[in-house]
Amino acid sequence: MKTFLMTSRFILAVAVACTSYLSTENTFGQFLPDPILLDSFEGVGGISDWSTQNDYVAETENSIYISHSQSTTGVTNGANSLALEMNSGSGWGVSLSASFTDIDTGLYDAFNTVAANPAGWYLEGDLTLDASSWANVSNPIGPPFVGLFQMNVALNSDASFTQAFATADVWEQETQIPLRINMNDLNPVQDSDVFQFFLGGSHVFAAGGTPEAPLGAIAYLDNLRFVPAPPSVPVTISSWEVGATDYSNDWSDCGLGCMDDPPSGHTGSHVHTIVANSPAATDGTRVLQIDNTRQNDPGLFPNGFAFHWGSTIELNSNIGTPEAPVIDSGIQGRIDELRELINSASAFAFDIHFEDLFNGNAVDPFSPAPAFMRVALAVNDGTGSFFQAEGTALAGTPDANATDTFQYIIGTNIMTDVSTDLGILSEVGLTDTNQLNVFLALNSDGGLLAQIDNFRVIIEVDLSADFNNDGKVDENDLVVWQNAYGANANGDADGDGDSDGKDFLAWQRTYGVDATQSSVALSKADMALLGIGVGVPEPTTGILLLFGSVLLGSSRRRSA
Repeated sequence: MKTFLMTSRFILAVAVACTSYLSTENTFGQFLPDPILLDSFEGVGGISDWSTQNDYVAETENSIYISHSQSTTGVTNGANSLALEMNSGSGWGVSLSASFTDIDTGLYDAFNTVAANPAGWYLEGDLTLDASSWANVSNPIGPPFVGLFQMNVALNSDASFTQAFATADVWEQETQIPLRINMNDLNPVQDSDVFQFFLGGSHVFAAGGTPEAPLGAIAYLDNLRFVPAPPSVPVTISSWEVGATDYSNDWSDCGLGCMDDPPSGHTGSHVHTIVANSPAATDGTRVLQIDNTRQNDPGLFPNGFAFHWGSTIELNSNIGTPEAPVIDSGIQGRIDELRELINSASAFAFDIHFEDLFNGNAVDPFSPAPAFMRVALAVNDGTGSFFQAEGTALAGTPDANATDTFQYIIGTNIMTDVSTDLGILSEVGLTDTNQLNVFLALNSDGGLLAQIDNFRVIIEVDLSADFNNDGKVDENDLVVWQNAYGANANGDADGDGDSDGKDFLAWQRTYGVDATQSSVALSKADMALLGIGVGVPEPTTGILLLFGSVLLGSSRRRSA
């Protein structure tokens, strides 16, 4: 069932989905399956299953591995973690294999369960970086002169090797951050003979030591697990339909180059048009068609293919000058609305279709099909920040080879501010200013013709405090937490393996969320944002007093 709600600027399609970002139905059995622990690196053999070699020569030759060991740094589950030391470069550190003959550990069954419905699962891990992570490395002495450290993951199943970024750039940060990626991005094939999972990164830094014995950056990982994807609300930003009241009419194909004076030399290398009656359309009949094949012409682009930003939403409410600003309230309202949607989102998503470039019928017959291809996305505001990321590598994957339209997702948790070093978009968000831009680009080494539709943000329903797993956060979950407090992890909302006051705060923050309804009940802030005029009740005074009595009782037990 789809419920359509009109807001001031766009149509919101509330399609609650447990097993996918998009669904036209709301059907729940057991509300969410239990998380599946892959490894917490415990015991004498805690890292023995992780190999530094694999069956793929290209990956072995591209290894950035220096060492791995068991550690007590960054522990979030049990008593140990994995310390992975990596060199500068892009490649792989360690891998974990699960064969169909594996009947003892359950590892193969875990991957195969996820492969049956990959969009319904996230791969998550707790990544810790501290002073020791950077003790032996420094900024590169040449361009880009600033270090880069971004964790990558990959999966091979039945000869389908798919890789993706799992974190933002976290160079020189000293913190704990989530490693998180939707398993749909890794394209697992159910009933494969072997699932082989790779952990590595894309790094740029000056390593310590010597070329023969380098010293690299160290990442600490714990609690690697599969977590069921929560229900989510997709909110369409652009559908490119006639008369659309969303942001469809705010796109240009200039990119950053058109903001330069004079315009960048890359202007014209990325051209987009609106195509009507496209079979690739998923929301109406029209799509945004992006064409970068002009870069095949050496007369126009003697340096060949080069990355640059292309299709852009450009919003600026200052219709005056920087020195004497005049703010247009209508434009500012649209900026505020889009900014709040982005700040509430866990991901951007869109539906994309490629012309048959990968099967020998390229749009430009004089250019080979790309061997490298990703879609890049960025957002910025008036502060100078520039949050950017690329999604899954596509060239040669089944999705890109197919003739159908498929979903492409870029999580806000991997979008790093590369301009002012503000942090990660999912953590810090955009700032309230009079400007907002959204950028799209095709990053490839050959000509592409792509059709995009239903450009949207994904707002997840927070069920972390649904301790009894019935799809609602209510008084019944508080009872579960009360009984688990200080005793076990049955009331664990933050995944740290215990039930404590932080988990109560998570319950309090999400109290009233109900994902069992056709129109999902979100938090007050999300409901106000999405124009849903149904209030979510605050926890009653009695419930808050109950929390106090639980803490008091626990304190007395400890002091007795």
